Amino acid sequence: MSVDAGELWRSVTAIVDVPALWEQFWVRPVGVGLLYWRGILAYSVVGLAFYALVAGRGTPRSLSAGVRYIFPASLAAHRSFWIDLKFLLLDVLGIRRQFMVGVSLVLGVTVYAGWLQQLALYSRPGFATLSAAVLGLPTPAQMVIAFVLAMLGGELGFYAIHRASHQVPLLWQFHKVHHYSQQLNPAVITRLHPVDDALQTQVGFLGSLLFTSVVFPSDIDALSFSAQSGGVVAFMLLKSFTSKLTHSHIPVSFGPVLDRIVVSPVMHQMHHSRDIFDTNYGNVLTLWDTIFGTLYRPPRDAPIRFGIREFDDNHYRGILHCTIEPFLEAARLLREGRAFRRPPVPADAIAPTRR
Repeated sequence: MSVDAGELWRSVTAIVDVPALWEQFWVRPVGVGLLYWRGILAYSVVGLAFYALVAGRGTPRSLSAGVRYIFPASLAAHRSFWIDLKFLLLDVLGIRRQFMVGVSLVLGVTVYAGWLQQLALYSRPGFATLSAAVLGLPTPAQMVIAFVLAMLGGELGFYAIHRASHQVPLLWQFHKVHHYSQQLNPAVITRLHPVDDALQTQVGFLGSLLFTSVVFPSDIDALSFSAQSGGVVAFMLLKSFTSKLTHSHIPVSFGPVLDRIVVSPVMHQMHHSRDIFDTNYGNVLTLWDTIFGTLYRPPRDAPIRFGIREFDDNHYRGILHCTIEPFLEAARLLREGRAFRRPPVPADAIAPTRR
């Protein structure tokens, strides 16, 4: 089955107002900035609740003390924190995120939609009956199903590229920029190399589209298309909110059961530890970590040293350095033939996959 890109674009734009979406995510950077600050608000509410119920117990509690707890002054002592703020500024201004959303939008309605039409998963044995049943449901129910599928597929795609970014030296050169920070704060989520950001965004986005295409054909009527796209967008918004909380110093755990399904701050803090390797790759779900054996749930109040072993605090020299050096290191690995040769895990490190 061949797909005419021009015809595909015209059919999609008949359903989706692409220029309006483009204006929202590219021309109006404040929209992206507001999305970030809504996530910060959610982080603040959860952080203050944790302080009031757990961390501040036994001490005089006040709002100012709670604010100092969730935004400690000690952050300023780390040179890497000031680099985080520079990345944050770029993100809030929309310079990076606008580009990524714009690329996802264009690829989603051209290349990806063409692939999914060719695959036609919804019409294959085993899926056709399921697809017909779902498409017969009310639109709100379709959106819930689309959201669940988008989350499962997006998280599987993110898990795969995230794990590869740690285990493949060539990809690690770009991903380690995110792990440079020696402490966690909500700005760390914006510390991403453009190559790493593009890989994570596109592979995760494609995973969401692939899973939802099992039920929702890309050439379906406008109502069902809205349900599918609404589910994918809802999952992307959920990621934006939760990432501010998981990239924090607040030691919130969801308990021994939920920690094996959903990413809590404690679980992602373990991923950023310099003493723990090959673990907790999920962004919203730990489900795939549980399935593939990379889940690590730490003991209660376990100490954590953030950062990576390759560099000390003197290595943080600015955004330009974080952007250019990975290309130089990747070129060196390619010349030496070590770009795809995974190095051994340090003997003194914790690694679930080594058990």
